[in-house]
Amino acid sequence: MRKTVIILSVFAMILGSCKPKTTSTNLSTISLQADTLNIQQKSTREFYDETFHWKVTIPGNMKTVNPEKWKKSNEVGLQMIEDTYNEEVKDNTIPICIFTNGEVNIFEAKYQLFNPEVDGTSLKVTQTVHEVIYTILNFLMLWLIR
Repeated sequence: MRKTVIILSVFAMILGSCKPKTTSTNLSTISLQADTLNIQQKSTREFYDETFHWKVTIPGNMKTVNPEKWKKSNEVGLQMIEDTYNEEVKDNTIPICIFTNGEVNIFEAKYQLFNPEVDGTSLKVTQTVHEVIYTILNFLMLWLIR
């Protein structure tokens, strides 16, 4: 029987959106982006989630992302995780909200219902998620410094 790795798809998104490190940087572009970011953060809006009764203030420069489109962008990362562990990844997460400002500034909230009869103990699930996170981040750090 094939084991199933349960993880949050946020790590799939990280893998899917990673790009190789570039060697040149335009400092005037960075300065301009920082100035623009500070100006845009002055306007904000609020997001409220009925499920958890969360009220979150979102900076004005963040854009709402459609969860279905976001799910498609995570498929590359999910495939990389499946290839790494040679196991099927079941993403049963339920999106709450997704906001982005560019490719790397991301605020994503989602949850997954927990059933000990299906998922095992909370401790085992947490250990598995930590192992997957550690392996992915270790791989990314090594990949980025090459």
